[in-house]
Amino acid sequence: MKFDLKYALIMNYLEYIVLILYPIIQLFGVNDLINLIILSVAITVVQLIIIKTFGQQYFKQHPEYNRTFTLASYISLIIGVMVLTVLISFSLLQNGESFFLAFTIMMIFVEGFEAPAGKEGRA
Repeated sequence: MKFDLKYALIMNYLEYIVLILYPIIQLFGVNDLINLIILSVAITVVQLIIIKTFGQQYFKQHPEYNRTFTLASYISLIIGVMVLTVLISFSLLQNGESFFLAFTIMMIFVEGFEAPAGKEGRA
């Protein structure tokens, strides 16, 4: 079981964009539904731009970033979802920023424990 921090930080770029854009949209937005629609559209546009410009070429040159889930990443996902559920049910996540921050941290752990495709390690 190996934790790959570099891979986890690279692959969670969309969560970082959400952490940056969500507070800005909240400042200038009308209501929560419209804010989430704007955020979804912005994330989709950024994702398409990144994938079409250099994403596909980068992953062809770096096959070590083709990853698959391991037992440790599944356990991290289950624990992360349980923690998020508890935090939401006890109203400890009062705003979207704290939810997105907790979600980003969870995904860094999940993707950090993924193994290169073909080398599925078990925890």
